[in-house]
Order: sequence, then C-alpha cells, then structure tokens
Amino acid sequence: MSRSRANRAYVYRAIDARGQVVDVDVSEQRAGADAAAFFRRAVEATGVVPVEVTTDRAAAYPLALSDVLPTALHETGKAVQQRIERDHQHLKGRLGPTRGFKTLCGARVLCAGHAFLRNLRGGFYDLVPRSAAAPGWSASPVCQIWDTLTAELSAR
Repeated sequence: MSRSRANRAYVYRAIDARGQVVDVDVSEQRAGADAAAFFRRAVEATGVVPVEVTTDRAAAYPLALSDVLPTALHETGKAVQQRIERDHQHLKGRLGPTRGFKTLCGARVLCAGHAFLRNLRGGFYDLVPRSAAAPGWSASPVCQIWDTLTAELSAR
C-alpha cells in the first residue's frame, strides 16, 4: 500500500518463481474486479497459467482468483509471502523520501520503472550491444565515447 495525495493506493505486483517482476498495477481501491483484471493481464503478458498464487489475506483475492485462475492453489500467510514482502520493501524504501505520489498516473509510472530496474539488476533481460542492435544506427557522441572507453578498458 502506498499513498497518493491523501488517498491510499494499492500496488499489485506479479512475481514469478525466479523473482522476476512480471506485471505491476496501482489502484485506488482494493476491489475484486481490479484484482481479477490484474491477474488476467499478468497471465496474458506471460502466457503462463500459474499453479500456485501467493497473496496477502485481502478479501478481494479469493473471488478474483476463483474467476481468473480457478485451478491455482491460493496460498496466504506471512511465511509463504515473505519473498514478495522482501521485494516490496525496496519499492517502499524509494517512496519514503517522496512522501507518496501526487497522482495515480505518477504512481503507476514509478512502480513500473522500479520493476524494470529490479528485473534489469536481477539479470532477467538479455541486452544486445548497440552495434549489433541496428547496423545503420549512429550513436550519440556520449554513447560513442562510452563504447570507446569500454572497449579500451576491456582490452587491458
């Protein structure tokens, strides 16, 4: 849960078994319809139907899961969701100094950006060097200097 102005905002995050953040959403209410839409979008984004889903004990989840993922085992409780809460504390640590969000749109952008950086840092993306990405593409001067410096340091 985060704050958006004076209102509460709820952050939904889907994390796979390896720790990769699959999807993020921010909602002003914790309703079954919002949770169901989030679960549907996460399944569509990955193409994977989970065998088990771990959540907190919010009342919105059982109905949403029975609608979207009827065969999935729904686990709740502090011990089983510890990995999710540990990952969530990194996001909350970023929000502390900002004293919440001014808009819901800003909350969504920051949460999605934070998830991207966590995935990037976790090694979940296979990045292609710029030279291989687009052969006819000319890099900016800063990128050219960076590439030259990187090549020189790698040669040592």
